[in-house]
Amino acid sequence: MKSIRISTGGKLIVSLAFISIVLAVSAAEGRIIEESFHSKALEGNILGDSPKRDVFVYLPPSYDKEKKRRYPTVYLLHGNSRVTRGEYNPATSWINGGIRSTMNSLIKTEKVREMILVMPNGRNRYGGSHYVNSPVTGNWADHIAHDLVQFVDGKFRTLRNRNSRALTGSSMGGRGTLILGMNYPDVFGVIYAMSSGSMNFGELPLQPRDAAGWKKLLRLNKLDDAERSMIRTIGLSAAFSPNPDRPPFYVDFKYQLVDGELVAIQEVQKRWHQFDPVMMMDLHKARLIKLKGFKFDCGRFDTRTLDANRALAKKLKAVGIPHIYEEYDGGHGDKRLERIEESVLPFFSEALDFGPE
Repeated sequence: MKSIRISTGGKLIVSLAFISIVLAVSAAEGRIIEESFHSKALEGNILGDSPKRDVFVYLPPSYDKEKKRRYPTVYLLHGNSRVTRGEYNPATSWINGGIRSTMNSLIKTEKVREMILVMPNGRNRYGGSHYVNSPVTGNWADHIAHDLVQFVDGKFRTLRNRNSRALTGSSMGGRGTLILGMNYPDVFGVIYAMSSGSMNFGELPLQPRDAAGWKKLLRLNKLDDAERSMIRTIGLSAAFSPNPDRPPFYVDFKYQLVDGELVAIQEVQKRWHQFDPVMMMDLHKARLIKLKGFKFDCGRFDTRTLDANRALAKKLKAVGIPHIYEEYDGGHGDKRLERIEESVLPFFSEALDFGPE
């Protein structure tokens, strides 16, 4: 570009070329916008959660300049909300964790290619939807795989095919990634599950580790009186063993009190098995083989889910499903942004279909 100098009284005021360069550099960064949309899948849920949902979207640096270019999409599912009262969007944890600057840096250093990132709000009245269809909480699986994907594909310039669409998440979002990946292989062609929570239900002991906590929960009559750990258990039950005819929480719990003692309800526990990624392998082998990329990880010090993740890797190997499993030094959910930067996004950059150049 030719430099044009404008001066008054012999003093240089500005170089237009310099301004152009500065503007180009400042504009060459991705940005995050917030959108909202109506999800038919969540209409009429018993909990009264609004079907109008918020979603954060990261648009890569070239998005506003290259108007004809289309991009792969990566959907990021957050974990169970630690905030149990008031209004809160757990998807903001991706933003507060620095996902924008991380993505911009990775693109700038050419460690990953340009992608659109989608960060939905999966929180409900019980803290977490667990991304499954439920007659109590709403059809959250359809909300993500159908309503959200259709909204994003209709609003932004995406590559609208399964091999250009990825799914990832941590903890509750990790398990959700596995379940959605199995149930919607024609929607998501690449998945990466991080520190997947509460798996391998079939191997859990019938009696709980926290018997006193369960007894306290089973005597609970109002959600307002519930402790955070209780709300999490209610949320899991509303996802995996819902009962629309059983107020006040509309769930069947895995235990009941008989003469003051806990008794396991095996029929309810069996209902949880259909949402156990380890036990789902046999039914979903044909779907998982269709995946273009499949990876998951877990911290070596994650006492909550390490055994389950190892069981999943063992089962995948036994049934011949291509996958990559990694362990790292950390506990449950540790080093999440570091894993996103060093493993998740580079994996998607390699595995996704970016269309014609």
